[in-house]
Amino acid sequence: MISTVLGILTIGASCVWLWPLARRWLWPLRGQPYFEGLALAAGLSLSLGVLSLLMLGLGLLPGAWLRPVTVLPIPWLGLAVSAWLERSQWVDALRAGLPAEWRQHRRTYALAWWLGLVGVGGLIVIAINAISYPFYRSDLLNRYGPQARELFSAGHVPQAMIGYPPGMPMLYAFAFFAAGAVNDHMAGMIIVAYAAAMLGAVWLVARLFAGQARLAVVFALSAPLFVDWATSGYVDVPEGVYRGLALAFAYFWLERGDKRFAILVGVMCGLALWMKQSSLALLPSLAVMPVLRLWKTDRSNRARELGQTGLMAAALLAVALPWYGRSFLLGGPGSLFVSANPLDVQGADHSPSLLLVFWERRNLWGWPLALTVLPGLLISVWLLIRRPQASRSPSLN
Repeated sequence: MISTVLGILTIGASCVWLWPLARRWLWPLRGQPYFEGLALAAGLSLSLGVLSLLMLGLGLLPGAWLRPVTVLPIPWLGLAVSAWLERSQWVDALRAGLPAEWRQHRRTYALAWWLGLVGVGGLIVIAINAISYPFYRSDLLNRYGPQARELFSAGHVPQAMIGYPPGMPMLYAFAFFAAGAVNDHMAGMIIVAYAAAMLGAVWLVARLFAGQARLAVVFALSAPLFVDWATSGYVDVPEGVYRGLALAFAYFWLERGDKRFAILVGVMCGLALWMKQSSLALLPSLAVMPVLRLWKTDRSNRARELGQTGLMAAALLAVALPWYGRSFLLGGPGSLFVSANPLDVQGADHSPSLLLVFWERRNLWGWPLALTVLPGLLISVWLLIRRPQASRSPSLN
């Protein structure tokens, strides 16, 4: 019983051990109404992502260093250090209590608080299902689960494990270490953490671009596909978390020109690649970012902008290159891309109607998204274009 409680607490610590440092790193945004939500989503995502990368480093060392004695202390030590560095902030927060603007918002916008409760209720349903059942979907039974068990038992990254990134299997192995044995139910806590982070990323992006943050979360929970994947542990949800946060930090970088946001864009894109190779599709978008920054700055600042671009690229490579470089050296160029299942390819639908996939597959995405996603995207772009210049200033009011 005690070991189970300690395991649960350790997995909980693994989800938040970088949260205080995330708040510290994002200090230029303090005072903004979305700051705490952003810091929590970023802290949770960075905590799990960095933990899995540290485990990769241990797993690549000669010998068997991927063991409970080397892995389990990481989040506790990190949490102690980061909490100590931010101790003054925690004391001030406890003294202040609930921010005044939150209390006023709760009284003035009752509907928004009810929508928030709907979001929390949906996450609870996901949590109950994810933790109650063992792995049951094909990808987890055929790839993620076996890889996690292999990492757990071998104590290192096998040489034959190349190609598909083991970001999530590494975290499932951490849950096994915390449980003391292979335990799909404990690994379900990692699944729930990423589901919460996904809802946080949806809230944040909607808050930045449209303002209807809680309604966006409710729409996400109305999609059967999201609830299914978030419950069963599909790697697309963690990948989507990092993509969403990369978009948010790209927005901050474009608006503020702060190098810390350029670095975070690279880190989040690198973690998306560490989760799944399909995030290679982000690279063309990243190539556009420096062009947009250079377009809105004068010539005297171009050297600084190019330097920030270099920082973004360096951060991405620092996160993604260890795995992709290893796969290239051991398996050649073909190992960088995983071929789809032949049965999936044979049954794939290539009709042009899938350009409107939310409507064409409304049974998967749900009627609320099917009816609103395309008009919502068009309205969001229109609002972003016509937003007064004052509201697009670095204050992001």
